[in-house]
Amino acid sequence: MPSSSPSPCYAYFGGEGVPLLDPHNAEIVGPVRFAHLLSRRRKDLVFSEVSAAGAAAPTTLAVVDFDGGYPILEYTWSDAHGLRWSVAHRRIHGQAGYYTPTNAECCPVRMYRFSVANRNGNFVETSDNRPWLGVTVRGSKVIGIAPDSPAARALRLGDLLLGVVHPRRFVSHHLDDEIGALHAGQVARLLVKRDGHRIVVSVRLGSLKDSIPTLLPANAWRLANL
Repeated sequence: MPSSSPSPCYAYFGGEGVPLLDPHNAEIVGPVRFAHLLSRRRKDLVFSEVSAAGAAAPTTLAVVDFDGGYPILEYTWSDAHGLRWSVAHRRIHGQAGYYTPTNAECCPVRMYRFSVANRNGNFVETSDNRPWLGVTVRGSKVIGIAPDSPAARALRLGDLLLGVVHPRRFVSHHLDDEIGALHAGQVARLLVKRDGHRIVVSVRLGSLKDSIPTLLPANAWRLANL
């Protein structure tokens, strides 16, 4: 006899069952694909869903493998900034809105692209064109530089970052927006005040997928990681 109260759909992750879709929540399932991602012998389920709860409409992308006949959640991506994706050449290619902490919900700096693929049984980001400089700033003053970051070879502690010299004269009141408008791999020409002098420092930006996370102190509202 059919149940009037359907149960959530579960997959296994880390040995425990986790809900993929819950009929009690308002969710809209987006594109669904079957593709060879982990193995050429079997296909994996790839789908996205959008939660209708709340104004941000969070989107989730999931990959489910069926090795041994059991659904196993292998990868998830989740954000509230929209998503378009496709599968080609055993990779997932995604595009979503790139927001910095100063952006309103309506207005991303730009769209960014990323790709995910299987590497030795694990899904990893193989590309992400969001930029990474590798500094921590208070206001405009550099107070931290991540080791082996793009900034480590060009900036110094105490530098004041005054802005980005853009070829198209893009101007913003927020440094993170000016850097965010650039792509990983591009050269950012930074206007820097150092030892009382204004200079232009060129830095080839890294990718956010290679960033080194830095813990911010309690007064984080004064600080930003770029």
